[in-house]
Formats: sequence, C-alpha cells, structure tokens
Amino acid sequence: MRSTLIELRQATVWASLYPDGTAAGEAPTRLIARGLADPVTATLGLRPAPQMEAAKLLELLRRDADALRAAATPEQRAALEGGDARAAGAVWAGTPEGAAATKADKQAQIDAYRETWGEDPPEWR
Repeated sequence: MRSTLIELRQATVWASLYPDGTAAGEAPTRLIARGLADPVTATLGLRPAPQMEAAKLLELLRRDADALRAAATPEQRAALEGGDARAAGAVWAGTPEGAAATKADKQAQIDAYRETWGEDPPEWR
C-alpha cells in the first residue's frame, strides 16, 4: 500500500540522518510521483503533466476495479446469469438462426411501417 511505502521511506531517511536536525522533515508525498512531470508524462503521455493527488488517483483505481468486477459482454452476462445469450439479440450471421433473425427484423420493420402509415412500404406494393 502507498501509505506503508511512505512510512518506510520516512523511517529510512530519518534513520540515515539522525541526529541531524533535517531528520525531522518529511518529503511531500500528497501528489503522485511527488508532483514531478516526467513520470506522469512518460506513463500517461499527458502534456502538460497534471499534478494528481494520490488519494484521488487511488479512488479512481478503486472505481475502475469496481467497474471491471462486472465487466462482460451482453452475451457473456446472459450466460453468466443462466439466461440464453440469444435473448440479448446476438446470433451468428450465415446460420439458420441468423437468417431467421434477419427475417424477423425485416418483418418488424414492415409491421411498424404498416402501423404508422396504414399501408405496405412502397417496395412491397
């Protein structure tokens, strides 16, 4: 954890400098990479490099982990939940199921046209 790393570094610096008075100081650690631009630019490619608070970046990583915990395609989600992947509308093209789905989509469009305009689409007349 980052806080442990900070504590260990502070203890190392203190032990190396004691009894000098500078041993009591603490390096700034609130910003990622101590606010240096090079590590942020090299890693993220952002120019100019933003100064990011470590706590906010860690919260962003927590939210990312939460989002990844539920990551799946609609088909995968249906399969994981015990449902039929086809219920999500996915079928392979060039299969009997794909042909049936294409026919059903076309029929639904025709039905919607008829319901809206009261007649068949022009290409069906």
